[in-house]
Amino acid sequence: VRGDDHPDTIAARISLAMCVKAQRRWREAEALFSAAREVAHRVLGEHHWQTGKAQAGWQHCLEKLQGKSPRSKW
Repeated sequence: VRGDDHPDTIAARISLAMCVKAQRRWREAEALFSAAREVAHRVLGEHHWQTGKAQAGWQHCLEKLQGKSPRSKW
């Protein structure tokens, strides 16, 4: 069964958000990451890598919208 809660759908939503983010469309990407993050957290759990990926993308967009530099990975 596929649908909004399927892991493949969650992955596709995160991929779409990443494409929008790459175009520097921060508000749209933030909304997409936020929605994906909520579903991933509910379905996959807090510690799943896809939840973390959505969280990181959402955080990056928020920082860009607030005019801050994203945190370095290093």
